[in-house]
Amino acid sequence: MDTKNKKKRLIILILLSTLLVAFHFNSNAQVVMPKDENGKITYLDVVKTDSIPADSLSKRIKNWVKYTYPKSNVTIDSAAHTIALRGRFLVYINPGVLKEIHGAIRYDLSLEWKDDRYRYTFTNFVFEYYKQDKNYKYNPTGNTRNLEDEKFPGWQGPWIKHKNTTDAHIKAKIEDLKKAVENKKPETMVIPTVKKTKDW
Repeated sequence: MDTKNKKKRLIILILLSTLLVAFHFNSNAQVVMPKDENGKITYLDVVKTDSIPADSLSKRIKNWVKYTYPKSNVTIDSAAHTIALRGRFLVYINPGVLKEIHGAIRYDLSLEWKDDRYRYTFTNFVFEYYKQDKNYKYNPTGNTRNLEDEKFPGWQGPWIKHKNTTDAHIKAKIEDLKKAVENKKPETMVIPTVKKTKDW
């Protein structure tokens, strides 16, 4: 093999190695999750609607909750125009066919509405560790960790992945809620850090 071909192969190998390293670091990069003034992970926004009265918003939001959180314990206060519930989804370790349940992410969701606007608040994110029993069933252990924690000794890689999964999960819920309320495909949104105030 001549020198020219050796150089080409070496350049190709270097480029492939660089791409693989970049992909590895990118896949393990943690997203920046929005936090409130107390440092708690919180996805909060007031969404203005196109002249949708409170009673119509009530029906659309309640329907969305019914189909999105069918197994959750939901508290509805129709007079105050509020809904509160506890959401939950599973997170995994190991890729592909080897994936195992590592635990669940739990969070609180509150929804409020009035004429022409509604407010959502996703907060109180907690990871609960699951363990496999002798019947190969995964069960919650009661051991929990706040998602605000930066470190998870022994599980730092999966911890970052769980945070990224949570961010994607909540953003998908927000988009679904918007679709349910507006009956149209929403624009891509950026979730701001917003202080919760009484006057919204």
